[in-house]
Amino acid sequence: MTDTLANDIITIITSVLSNFQIVFALLLIVVISACFLGRQVEFSKKLVLSAFGVIGVTVIFSIAINFLFADADSDLILSLNFILAGIFYVYAFVFFLLAFKEKRLKRAIEAWIWFFLFVQYISTFSNMTVIYLAGGTEELAYSVFYENVGSGPLWLVMAAVNFIFTLALFLITYFGFFKPKKYCIISVPARVLFIVWIVIFLFMPCIPSLIPSEFITIEYRYHIMSIMFGLGIIILGLAAPVFVVISSAERSYLEKTGSIYQRRTGIYRTV
Repeated sequence: MTDTLANDIITIITSVLSNFQIVFALLLIVVISACFLGRQVEFSKKLVLSAFGVIGVTVIFSIAINFLFADADSDLILSLNFILAGIFYVYAFVFFLLAFKEKRLKRAIEAWIWFFLFVQYISTFSNMTVIYLAGGTEELAYSVFYENVGSGPLWLVMAAVNFIFTLALFLITYFGFFKPKKYCIISVPARVLFIVWIVIFLFMPCIPSLIPSEFITIEYRYHIMSIMFGLGIIILGLAAPVFVVISSAERSYLEKTGSIYQRRTGIYRTV
């Protein structure tokens, strides 16, 4: 197998995984809107099939690029990838317009924001983790995110990690909450806090890798990373378990004391 053929196969698999990640991300946001935000959704076979339309968009876009931009340079390829990402987000907005039963425009805007934050959040953590494990240098980040966008073994690994995380979250949410109709409506302050949390952590993982090498040595770059991961371990090891225990206790209490309300509506209300 030649290197060119191997690279083409890797690129195709990467594209397939990326597309399926978008599909399950769209469906995940709809399920979350129903289970945790109390929205009325239309989760039908027709809606599920329409989520797979992103694959058709990618195929058409890829064919057009191969015919029109066969010899494109890195700058043009990067621009084309931004255009494709924009098309995905437009498709997502139309998809969400069809997913809700009431206040469709408002709900679609809300779901689109959640979709954007989710995709960026998962991608940032997955991509930067792979980059750090592969060396974490400025040169590597430049090569992956500029010179070889969407192709190569590292992109395959990043696409696989993004897909696995998204699929796992969808399966957990769908079979754990949506299908058995165990809805937990999250309060507005908690939603705002969650958005702030996501926005902060969208930028933090990128900082060590994106600082130019003339301003920072590789040793200090990894020193910054060790501090960040050290804080992450504290948060995941201490704060997260406490939050899970409190949430579980509160939910158990509501299940015992609000059985009549739950039988009538199928909704567990949380604060």
